[in-house]
Amino acid sequence: MRDWSSDVCSSDLLKELSGGERALLFSGDVIGRLHSAQMCIPDPRISEMHAYLSLREGALHLLKLRGSLSLYGMAVASVALEPGAEIELAPGLILRVLELHLPKHAPALSIDGLVHPLPGGRCSLVGEALIPGTQKGAALWVWNDGQRWHLQVPGQAPQILDELPLQAAGHTVVLADLEQGPAQVEQTLGRSTRPALHIKAHFDSVILEQVGRKGGRLVGNAARLVTLLAELEGPAHWELVAKEIWPRVEDRERLRSRWDRGLWSLRQMLARMALPTDLVQTQGGQVELVLQSSDTIEVRG
Repeated sequence: MRDWSSDVCSSDLLKELSGGERALLFSGDVIGRLHSAQMCIPDPRISEMHAYLSLREGALHLLKLRGSLSLYGMAVASVALEPGAEIELAPGLILRVLELHLPKHAPALSIDGLVHPLPGGRCSLVGEALIPGTQKGAALWVWNDGQRWHLQVPGQAPQILDELPLQAAGHTVVLADLEQGPAQVEQTLGRSTRPALHIKAHFDSVILEQVGRKGGRLVGNAARLVTLLAELEGPAHWELVAKEIWPRVEDRERLRSRWDRGLWSLRQMLARMALPTDLVQTQGGQVELVLQSSDTIEVRG
């Protein structure tokens, strides 16, 4: 077992399946049956996007997506991971946590002066966003080998990323640090500048009630989008959420088009109901519910 440096990763996790397979995973990585999953498990009992890792409140959590998670024989929606933990993904298929590293600083990438949190052990620069995985058509690929971060322009030799600026694909790129803290992993709480909002999420139907106002109801994909973000309880990459809503759309450009139309449609619905149109916000490829301290959410299965 290698000794992975905690200075390299925002949060890295060495996991082992009951069959003996091992994987080094990072916050933002996906476990599933898809070949593109950071931990690919070719088993019919595993969903295409079974679960994913998220750094929240200073701990690394495993959250279920389309699959199921069991801890001590009980179904759970998420698990705060620690060394020695055993999570059942399917009957007889156990995931064991071997090592866990949670340093005080998270790695980030400064691109032309703009700092981006690194979303996992492999990511791509597409447009102005860092996206998990190795994407076709990306300007840059960035990955970690357990000890160092590497950068590569497709078609060129890889380079080692460190604190010295590199020129790549017309960008100035340098490795940076972000201070870890609850603000990075909790749902964003805005200032109390509007009446409190109560959200009742039922996947295909979301009821929004606001003090002193009529409120309204979301249905269809708009409701699914809000429900998924409420279940995730924190920021997630837009592609992760979009694949949950449109699982059969494999082409990334088509998926992005569906996502943009869906987000626009959601905001139009909120505007017609005189409800806050900035309830769902995106930044740097991440999407989340932006709540006030007085807002409440109720998610029902």
